[in-house]
Amino acid sequence: LTSSDGGEIHLKPSLPAKSKLPHKMRCVHIAASLALALLTWAERDRSTQVDLDLDRPGVGNIEVDETSALLVIDVQDCFVGAKYTSSGQPGSLAVTWKLADQTTKDAGEIIPVVNRLRELFHKKKGHVIFSQDLHPSGHISFATTHKKEPFTTLKMMCLNPSDGDADMSSASCCPTEVVEGTKKKSKRWVDALGPLNKACTTCAEHAAPCFEMDQMMWPDHCMAQAADGTTGDGATWPKDLGAPNPQEGEVIVQKGTNRFVDAYSAFFDNTKTYQTEMHHVLQGLGVKKLFVVGIAESVCVKETSMDALRMTPAGTYGDGGAYEVYLIEDAAAGLDMESMSQAKIDMEADKVADHSIHVVSSVDLGV
Repeated sequence: LTSSDGGEIHLKPSLPAKSKLPHKMRCVHIAASLALALLTWAERDRSTQVDLDLDRPGVGNIEVDETSALLVIDVQDCFVGAKYTSSGQPGSLAVTWKLADQTTKDAGEIIPVVNRLRELFHKKKGHVIFSQDLHPSGHISFATTHKKEPFTTLKMMCLNPSDGDADMSSASCCPTEVVEGTKKKSKRWVDALGPLNKACTTCAEHAAPCFEMDQMMWPDHCMAQAADGTTGDGATWPKDLGAPNPQEGEVIVQKGTNRFVDAYSAFFDNTKTYQTEMHHVLQGLGVKKLFVVGIAESVCVKETSMDALRMTPAGTYGDGGAYEVYLIEDAAAGLDMESMSQAKIDMEADKVADHSIHVVSSVDLGV
């Protein structure tokens, strides 16, 4: 539609192509959509184009089949509040945020939706894959490891993988201040924990195989083992979620287990050079469509979705083509409203060749 002042309204049909509504009812629906568009147009800022995207897939219009996989990202005890953990204690990095009315929301609130999606995927012969953020003590991302404040950044020197050596166990990053010798005392954390951090020695001797990146400093979280020797909250699952069930074909892919490199994505470490087992697992199952849910939307969910979009069928990080990627927005929890909104914008805008991330709702899958 074009107005007298040259502006445009873009309307996309919200009814499925094969709608069974009677003709008169379809006319009423279309008329109502047009009325809403015109009302919005009348009240708009004249400098703004109104783009009413009514092109949602529609209730139950997205098919789940044996080539589909539900990726449940980091829905663990460590990321949810006390109401949801198996221990009744808050997670070590519990994700909560406030709404405009100051109501506190908890990442654990997505669990009922996640469980309904699990049931759907099992019923439709799809696959359910859980990523598990699992750290050893003294992890490279922990603020306490470096005697830094949480939520600050620290520059790292990281090794590029050598030929044929691109698995996660070979990854290594070292604080730049240690590599450059400006804070040699920091090297104690490397030597005391062993095995020796290769980046701290190699990058100090030969800069060529190394590159610099920023590492966020996090509170100690999602540890495999607590300081007192008991099981850490990275190894346990929220009470209403339960542990992934191998008898139903559910699979766990771990990340963050290497002390010397962090991994937000379920596919790669943060340097985007070392892979987890995720792509190998998915290819073995014949997966073509990925539906991503979990915690936190603006960090690990976002990084996983964007990496999935870039995976090639050959298993390299590049022009994509391996997977069709969907974010199920009502089954993803973020750090705050602003970061969640920005994450959706980033993912919807992310395009690789002819591929993009589809932001949908569980309703679109009929859940």
